[in-house]
Amino acid sequence: MKRIIILLVIPIMLLAQTREKYPQATEVWSKPEEIKAISNWAGSVDGISVSADGKTLYISVAGIAVTELSDTGWTTPYKLGSHINIDYFVQTPAITPSGKRLFYTWLMGSLWHMYYSDWDSFKNDWGKPVNCGPEVNIPYYGISGVTAPDDTTIIFTRPNASYISYYNNTTKQYNTVKDFPSEGLNFSSDYGITTTQDLSKVYYLSTQPDTTLDGRYYLKEDLVVCYKKANSSDYTRPYVLNISYQADTLYFTREYSKRGQAYPTITADGKTLFFVATYHDKQTVYVSHMLIDENGIPVSVDYESLSLPSSFKLYSPYPNPFNATTTIEYELNKESKISITIYDTLGRKVKELLNAIKQAGRHKTAFNASGLSSGVYLVVLNTSSGFSVKKLTYLK
Repeated sequence: MKRIIILLVIPIMLLAQTREKYPQATEVWSKPEEIKAISNWAGSVDGISVSADGKTLYISVAGIAVTELSDTGWTTPYKLGSHINIDYFVQTPAITPSGKRLFYTWLMGSLWHMYYSDWDSFKNDWGKPVNCGPEVNIPYYGISGVTAPDDTTIIFTRPNASYISYYNNTTKQYNTVKDFPSEGLNFSSDYGITTTQDLSKVYYLSTQPDTTLDGRYYLKEDLVVCYKKANSSDYTRPYVLNISYQADTLYFTREYSKRGQAYPTITADGKTLFFVATYHDKQTVYVSHMLIDENGIPVSVDYESLSLPSSFKLYSPYPNPFNATTTIEYELNKESKISITIYDTLGRKVKELLNAIKQAGRHKTAFNASGLSSGVYLVVLNTSSGFSVKKLTYLK
C-alpha cells in the first residue's frame, strides 16, 4: 500500500494571493542528495526513520527494509523478516535512539494501526509484534506518522492532529495519550513528523499556496521547523527550511520536475536530515546536512568521535579571506569515500571539488572562485563518519 505525495490544486486564486508565505528558517541545510542505493533498489518510498548515529535507515517500500552506511556508501537494502512484513501492508517505521525498539504500522481493515518490536540480542533479530494499545489505535482514525524521541515515548499523527504517548511497563502498551505539544495545539501533518531528541525542534510537512509552471494555483508541500519557546510547552510558528524554498527555484528553472517532500527524520544530534521527495519524478530518499545552525554557527559532526579518535579533520582554508584561489586541507585516519563541496549561505550547491575514495593521510585541494560573486561561502567535507563545515570569504 503506497502513499503518494499529492499536489492539491486550488482553483481559488485569492487564497494564494492573500496568504502570507511562511518565513524561512535561519538554519541552513545543504542541497539534498539522492541516496542511489535506495532509488536503484526500491520503488516508491512512503516512510523512513534514521538511527541515532545516522548510519542505519529503515524505509517503507512494500514492507520495511533496512540500509546501512559503510565506508563506501549506503548498502543495498534488505527486507525485515516475515513476522513484521506481513502481506506488504506495513509502513511508517520509527526506530528509537537506542536502536532497540522499532515501531511500524499495519493496515487493519482500512486503518493503519501501530505496533512495535524489540530487538532480541539472543536471536539477533526483531521480536514478535506488540500492539501499542487501544489508546493509540482507536477506531476510525489511523496513524499517519510516528517518531520516537526516546525508548518510552512516541509522538504520532492522526489526520489533522499530533499526539504524545508514554510506555506502561505493566501493560507493555502505550497509554495516557495527550495532544502534542499541548491541549488544543497540534502539528497537522499527514506525511510524517520528527523531533530532535530534546524536543526543542519539531520538523514536519506543511502546505502553503503557490503556482505550478503553467500558472495554476495549488497547495505545495514544504519542510518546516518549529522551535520550542523558552519556559513554555508552546512552539513558534512554522519556518520553512531553505531546502523547500530552494526546491521552488529549481522547479521553476526545470532542474526539478516536481517539488513534493515528505516523511522527515533526523539524527539524534539534529544535524542530518533525511526525507522523501519527488524532485526527479521518483518518490525516493534524500539526505541533507545542516551547514549553519539557527544561531548562525557552522556545524561539524563526527559520528565516531564519542568512542574512537576522530576519523577526519577539515582544517581552516588558507588564505581566508582570499582572491581568487584558496587551499582546502583535510586529514583522514582511514580510507574513506569523501566529497568536498562549496555552498553559498542559502545552502545552494556552488561547486563540487571532489568526490572520490581517498587514502588515509593528509590531503589538499584548491578552490578557484573566479566567476563567483564576492561574499561568504561554505566548504563541506562529507565522509561516512560525519561531516565538517568551514566558512570562506571571497574578496575580489
